[in-house]
Amino acid sequence: MIKTLLKKVLPKPLIAKLKSLRHAARNANISPEERRSFLIGLDRKQFRDFMLDPDAALKTKQLHLFGAMKKTSFLKESKAFIVESVFEDAYQLEKIPISKDKNCKILDVGANVGIFAMAARGHFPNSTIHCYEPHPSLEQHLKWQAYAVSAKYYTEAVGVEDGYFSSDEMQNEILQSQSVKIMDFTKPGNIKVAALKTAIERIGGYVDILKLDCEGSEWVILKDRESLKKVEFLTTEFHRFSPDGSFDIYDRSIDLHEKARKFVLEAGFKILFERYHTVDAGIILAQRVK
Repeated sequence: MIKTLLKKVLPKPLIAKLKSLRHAARNANISPEERRSFLIGLDRKQFRDFMLDPDAALKTKQLHLFGAMKKTSFLKESKAFIVESVFEDAYQLEKIPISKDKNCKILDVGANVGIFAMAARGHFPNSTIHCYEPHPSLEQHLKWQAYAVSAKYYTEAVGVEDGYFSSDEMQNEILQSQSVKIMDFTKPGNIKVAALKTAIERIGGYVDILKLDCEGSEWVILKDRESLKKVEFLTTEFHRFSPDGSFDIYDRSIDLHEKARKFVLEAGFKILFERYHTVDAGIILAQRVK
């Protein structure tokens, strides 16, 4: 009754201004993490419940994504990935100066169950997204997130050459993770690998955003300097693993942070952001130098 009366007596510009102020007031006390949770369809109560429940991801069977309810499928440990990739924006998607309207090309290497793809679709709704994940047990989960956000996925690893390689069973046994596969590029095996060049050709010949979170394979991929010339932005997590045996992971005198910076700079990028979790891991966001 009152709203109807106000609409009749107040000028439209003033009504629009009041709506804007009301929206700003509602969002004034929302944390960045809570705001980003809206990207995957959570409301404020759902976000808070999710953060409090250690089994939240496992219990999440559907999400309201981009205008419709979509089936989802996660592991128990997926909660940590959702918090990092979506809520905390670990890969620094907000810092990448690409218009939301652009049909950008996004290559997700080490897709896990498709959580980064969900975040990427939220930030860049018109993008083309290709996901690569070699872990055989993850496809049953990845396929649902890929379908939900219209991403194409490949059950392959990425390296510097096409072929079939092995995994590092000792390191995988030590890690004891349901959702991580450490490659061994020094031995032939049954894991299909696409060269970075092949992955770039599949998505259209260039990449706006290359995301690497592939348990050491980043050291291998970043050696392909020629293919990297077709990448505009690089967001990579780096780890103290060496799938090609190029450095001794047990040599603690190796400064992993400095090694990562050198790799990225020598590959033709300038560093926009860097953060180090531990002496064994960190994240770098970089842009190609023109």
